[in-house]
Amino acid sequence: MFSGNWHPIVVHFPVALLCLYPLLMLAEYFWKSKRETLLGARILVLGVALLGVAASLSSGEAIQGVETINVEVAKTLQRHEMYAGLTNSLTWIAFVYALLCWIALHPSLVTNRIKLSKEWEKHFQTGVKFIQKWNRPKLHLLLALLLGLAVGLTGSEGGKLSYLYRVNAITCEPVAHPLGGLSKSLLPFVQPEHPEHIGTTPAFDVRCREN
Repeated sequence: MFSGNWHPIVVHFPVALLCLYPLLMLAEYFWKSKRETLLGARILVLGVALLGVAASLSSGEAIQGVETINVEVAKTLQRHEMYAGLTNSLTWIAFVYALLCWIALHPSLVTNRIKLSKEWEKHFQTGVKFIQKWNRPKLHLLLALLLGLAVGLTGSEGGKLSYLYRVNAITCEPVAHPLGGLSKSLLPFVQPEHPEHIGTTPAFDVRCREN
């Protein structure tokens, strides 16, 4: 759907929205009277973020064909893809959980619009009670923290690919940059597996496999 050229562009939108999600979660503790409104805002934020995550994953598929002779780059790319998949899964879980909790707070919005038989209405009310029982702020907060951690790990590995290993994800053309060009100030934050190679490791080649 999207080429690799779009990945560095679209990836920032879901990251920004997913960083907003835990802030909305914390806001509920200070404005309890606005809890339902903030829950709706979180559902909207997560819904739009899911579109951005889908676009990021789709554009990232074009970069999965990268071939490299540098083992560390391949490992970093693999971790980046793994954390991105985890972020996608947690976003879906948080979205569905928040949406079900909102429906449980307003069950009449469903029953007034959808005519249910007595048997199905009984099942629906049972489901509503179950969701209301598990609509706990601690679970929402736990999901927010896990999601924030997953986003951070994904961004960390993506940052290594861009700034530490100089993988050119925009043009996907052959590049050859020596690791010696890495700023020493970045090392505490993006440590490679073999930091002793910084400045001595020969340039590596990155190519995109033809589709």
